[in-house]
Amino acid sequence: MRQRITLLAVLLCIICAPAIAQVSQLTGSVRWQNGGPAQGVTVSIGAYSVVTDRSGSYRFGFLRPGTYAVAISPPGKPTKSFKVQVAAGATRRDFTIAW
Repeated sequence: MRQRITLLAVLLCIICAPAIAQVSQLTGSVRWQNGGPAQGVTVSIGAYSVVTDRSGSYRFGFLRPGTYAVAISPPGKPTKSFKVQVAAGATRRDFTIAW
C-alpha cells in the first residue's frame, strides 16, 4: 500500500509539474498623469477585477502566459483597454491615466 501511495505521488508530481510551471502573474501600478498613485482604479482581465491600493498597485496571480486585454477603469473617466503580453514567471506593467 505504501508503495502505491509513493508511486501515485511521484506520478502526480510528474503530471502536474508542467502545469504549475506555466503559471504566471501580472503586477504593476496605475498613476495619474501628474505621477501620483491612482488609488481605487479598477483593473480587469476578463471577468476578474482588482482595485488599486493606496500606492496605485494591482496584482493578478495564477495567469497562464499569453496576451491579455487589461481594462483600466478610473473613477469618472472612460475605461480603456490595453494588450499586455504576460510571460512565464512574473510580468510587470505600469499604466498612466492620461485620457
